[in-house]
Amino acid sequence: MRNSCQHETDPLIGVVVLPLKMVLQACSQINEAFPLIGGIRFGCIQLLLVFHGVQARLPKPLLGWDIDTLDIQPHARATGGTLPADLTAYRLVLCMVNAKGKMRAQPDGGWVQKRGKPMQLAVKRCFGKCLLVEFRKNSLGPDHTPAFGTLWLKDEADEEEAMVQVPVWRSGHGALECARVKVEQPGEGAERVGTLELTVKMWLGLSGYHKALVENDANLADMMQVLDAAEVGEGDSAHDSLYNGETSCTKSGSRDRGQVGVEC
Repeated sequence: MRNSCQHETDPLIGVVVLPLKMVLQACSQINEAFPLIGGIRFGCIQLLLVFHGVQARLPKPLLGWDIDTLDIQPHARATGGTLPADLTAYRLVLCMVNAKGKMRAQPDGGWVQKRGKPMQLAVKRCFGKCLLVEFRKNSLGPDHTPAFGTLWLKDEADEEEAMVQVPVWRSGHGALECARVKVEQPGEGAERVGTLELTVKMWLGLSGYHKALVENDANLADMMQVLDAAEVGEGDSAHDSLYNGETSCTKSGSRDRGQVGVEC
């Protein structure tokens, strides 16, 4: 809840944390006044919640969240021995829209992160984004990218570590730019030259790695501010009293249907 009065910058008055599993445990509808926590912690808000169940059968990757953190293990290798020898000497740059990680080529083959630690990349709208893996060649001036691969995150299930096979393509005729937006073969000028193996895992929800995205995304900044306020208020006695079994609820079709009010 924010203060939208004139000459105010919409400061956060407070939030209400509603664990739906607990709030709707004994009924499908609830109409109660809840105290605000976090923010300036003043007042309460009256909420009417109605649960209506639906049945859907979706593939597991589509049951995940749209905001995740991509965890990439610090080792990568070519599979099948088909990757051209010149590419095995280049470094890997793993890119998302606002984050990237790097791996160095090893003399005995494969790639490893400099400090040997996993890389965490913030992901927003993961159902429409891909991890772009670039083979970077050092050169005078801007580095050259002779080959690349893409891993589309819509195919990965949350909270499950997976070893993925990333097709590697030779760059040419705008293939790299096309690969960012096309799921299938990235353009007519691309030639598949091998496969790269990575170990990845998608972690649900926001993390500290998303702070870099806040400056350019007002909605994400608002979401993180609300979550911070909720964490601050978790120790409040008012917060604890909401879910100790004393909250009353009304059955579906009961009084005050549709009434929503605010008290401060």
